[in-house]
Amino acid sequence: GDVTTTMLWLNDKFTAAEIIRFAFGPAAIIYLVSTALLVMQIKEGRIDPPEEQGFKFLRSEKLVIGFAVGSFSLPFIVNLIGLRPYFGLLLGLGITWIVIDILRRYLPEHRTHFTASIEDFLRDADISTLQFFVGILLAVSALDYLGILNSASALLLGHAPTLERLVTGSSLVGVLSAIVDNVPLTAAAMHIIKTTDASVWALVALAVGTGGSILLIGSAAGIAAMGLVKDLTFTSYLKVATIPAIVGYIAGIGMWYLQHLALRI
Repeated sequence: GDVTTTMLWLNDKFTAAEIIRFAFGPAAIIYLVSTALLVMQIKEGRIDPPEEQGFKFLRSEKLVIGFAVGSFSLPFIVNLIGLRPYFGLLLGLGITWIVIDILRRYLPEHRTHFTASIEDFLRDADISTLQFFVGILLAVSALDYLGILNSASALLLGHAPTLERLVTGSSLVGVLSAIVDNVPLTAAAMHIIKTTDASVWALVALAVGTGGSILLIGSAAGIAAMGLVKDLTFTSYLKVATIPAIVGYIAGIGMWYLQHLALRI
């Protein structure tokens, strides 16, 4: 559900089962605590009546949607047989592409709403965003080659990091993701944090995946919402959502710590 979690998974920091085991409970606590605090602030107001929608999916469209949604399970399946997860996504894309082309070729035009071309989508892909992430990862690799990340690791965690220092360092990385993009933070964390403990890496995934919500600009969802809702500004988010996000974040980290201690007994 999060690009940084996927990065850690692809780098074998934990398995799919381990991220569920170690992070699901703390993530649920973050969600419940922050949501409860936000709900307490909701006031009665005018609700716009829903607009009448005359759109209805046809069976052919439901078939394509089913194939598209089902393709998201393929990375896990191909990973079980020793292939890299992106092979599953490419396989799902190819199958969906074939299904769409078959339906467009053999069904009358008025029986389907699918008129877009996947070729056009691929042609219009945002290459600049891909270049941005590639540049970030290259920069992080350069810092690692120069030894700067090792120095940062020694400064932040020490040469023999204790559990408390790992928790503190991971939590600070999560808070920093509210200001700095969490992709380079995760890439740097993979070099800075020296541990093979899957539960600690689950904590890192939890921290960088949710810590960004402390500020509106710290998550892709926040940026998108700011563009769609004119009343949602940086200041208004700070007044309404920052405290619930911080409290939920602290509660989630605390839940992870208690769960970690319980699993070690």
